[in-house]
Amino acid sequence: MGSSSRALVTRVQPSIIAESPSQLTYRLAHLSTDFQTFHLDVMVPPRVPNRSLIFDGADRMLSSFETDADYSVHVMANRPMEDYISKVSPGLLARIRSIIVPCEIGQEEFAKVAEYVRGRVMGLGLAMDPSTRLEEGLRFIELYHPDEVLVMGVPSGAEGQKISEDQLEIVDRLRKSRFKGIVGFDGGVNANTIGRIAEVRPDYVVSGSFVARAKSKIDAALYLQQRLDEWA
Repeated sequence: MGSSSRALVTRVQPSIIAESPSQLTYRLAHLSTDFQTFHLDVMVPPRVPNRSLIFDGADRMLSSFETDADYSVHVMANRPMEDYISKVSPGLLARIRSIIVPCEIGQEEFAKVAEYVRGRVMGLGLAMDPSTRLEEGLRFIELYHPDEVLVMGVPSGAEGQKISEDQLEIVDRLRKSRFKGIVGFDGGVNANTIGRIAEVRPDYVVSGSFVARAKSKIDAALYLQQRLDEWA
């Protein structure tokens, strides 16, 4: 897992979403090498309505992408092991920093992922959607001891929705709880919302369209990181 010591951006993970080889080629061609981690959004219906990074060739394209950055992989699937993780090549596995799955998939499916990840040099992540009760998330934390929790500000796979204030409160409560792992925030992160997000002090944020559509992606990400650092 080769994180670059030269990476300028360590607290903002650009989201990579692609339905086809042409989309992924475009995304990768426009990414800066100054990021420490890229966030792969793997979407498998019917868990979410859209598809992302599950087409033939996606694995090869990601594993051969020339960058020192590693990957954090958020698998939005009802059966993450069967639908995606078990099919990942050794080349891509070697570049994955963490695998994140939603607790809504249930204990049986989550346990499969936990067992798989614990046998490899990577982190286990728990995603909490707006529909997830805090108590349920804390129960999974007690059961499986994830290395990180990714709090979703909007439902997984959704775009253009307003951030849930309740989800920001969950970030704040996790930071004040016995959980000592990494806490991330994903969904609706942009110049208008980063100030409020920074107040609850997530360790990192995932940015989709704000960074992806910026003329200078590195400048957009550095702005978000600067706002996070103001509350560090």
